[in-house]
Amino acid sequence: MRPTFVFTTFALLFFNVATAAHAQVRQIIRGPDQPWTYEFVVDPAPESQPGLRFQMLPEQRLRRPGNAATAYYRAFRLFQSHARPNSREEHLECVRLCSFELMHRPGGKVFDDAIATRVAPLLTSYADVFGALKIATNRTMCDWGIVPGEMDEPETTNLQIDEFQDARPLARLVQLKARFEIFHHDYEEAFRTIQIGFQLGRDVAQCPTVLTGLIGMAISIEMQVLMMEMIAQPGSPNLYWTLVAAPRPFVDPLPGLHQELNWILRNPLIREADREHTPDEWKQIVADSLVLLHKLQSGGESDVKGDSDQNTSEDAEKLIFREAGRAKQELMSFGFEKKIAGMSDAQVIVLHEALALRHKRDEVLKRIYLPYHQAIPLIRALFDAERNSIGPVRIADLKETIPLFQEMLPLSSITPALTGSIRLDRLLVRLRTIEALRLHAATHDGKLPAALSDITAVPIADDPITGGPIIYKLDGETAILEFPSPNSIASYAEITTVTVRKTK
Repeated sequence: MRPTFVFTTFALLFFNVATAAHAQVRQIIRGPDQPWTYEFVVDPAPESQPGLRFQMLPEQRLRRPGNAATAYYRAFRLFQSHARPNSREEHLECVRLCSFELMHRPGGKVFDDAIATRVAPLLTSYADVFGALKIATNRTMCDWGIVPGEMDEPETTNLQIDEFQDARPLARLVQLKARFEIFHHDYEEAFRTIQIGFQLGRDVAQCPTVLTGLIGMAISIEMQVLMMEMIAQPGSPNLYWTLVAAPRPFVDPLPGLHQELNWILRNPLIREADREHTPDEWKQIVADSLVLLHKLQSGGESDVKGDSDQNTSEDAEKLIFREAGRAKQELMSFGFEKKIAGMSDAQVIVLHEALALRHKRDEVLKRIYLPYHQAIPLIRALFDAERNSIGPVRIADLKETIPLFQEMLPLSSITPALTGSIRLDRLLVRLRTIEALRLHAATHDGKLPAALSDITAVPIADDPITGGPIIYKLDGETAILEFPSPNSIASYAEITTVTVRKTK
């Protein structure tokens, strides 16, 4: 896993989600140390009839047997076949014309008749792509044929995910089509298009890695932006029960994290620690572990072992000489005196590292099953303990001599996976709360409630990140929803204001 790529994808979860096709929902960014603000102007709206008239995912009863991945690969190929310079330039320009960035420039304009006229033939030219996507998203299962559990860590560093990166521009094409349909108030068709995007995000995340999970989350967040835009349209239907029916978590980060934690157990140090070896073989295991460390640190792009066996062997000898004493003392402190008696220094290093890897892996694994607001502080504390502890209190606190754990699964990949997933769920809860406000206003002469507890027609969800009630206040005729940052970064906090549109 590459931390830089993880960070870039995680950033997309926060910085590539704000687009709008209508002036009645705006995003305001006041600076890196300020919460983002979303301003909604909405109509009162009673419950949709029937209650699940709109659904975020294709209905199970309408799905067809088969593997979605084969149809997705066809969609990717068809999309690339449109990559002729003129076609692709027009596609990118149409996406830009409908972007948040253009709309919020001074003098920028919203999606209008002129843009719709330009977008229409482009969407027609991509009919084959949408056809393949519709088939894919209505299949009963999605198996990408990638089984990370069958791979050793060196193989996973070279795992290609280009096809999943191709899903992001496809998602933007889906956005463009949905915006065109929302502009024409064709909400039924728009929601069928939004379904395609949401299912695409969930299916990309079916490949159980942290990276593909992040991509699936980013795509799904882009789709919820379309729901933001629809909710802000005059006369739009109420989507409260649509949002209640959304899966939770919408994109589950645990399978990817679990797979990557399991890769740690396939490390040669762990596999060989309980077997019999000669002194030279123990030294070679240490040397091989250093090769793996160098490969992880270089992004898997360089063949460290190819022409530097002598240097690696010397590095292993130096590490064994430098660290064996500490490793012995720490193992003895945990009651391993008899076990290490008679061991060579290299074997002691291997045992020390194998124990540390096993225990650190389990310490992370058990924490990720907790609710987010409980898990994140404990996971951060686990990584801080290794850096700050004077001496190990538990085996999991052992300082690695070969820091494979930090390279295989750094904190910079664990927290984005958990945070990205819970933030998506929070965005959906935010929309659900806005729909509850619209429903309340529909039966109270267009008035918003003084408190969320005044809404009695439907339940109000808690904030998934804090685990507590959503912070709400009414300022005149404007409802204000506050959502604290999920990771102590001020700009990741959000404030949402909701005002009922004045009737003429």
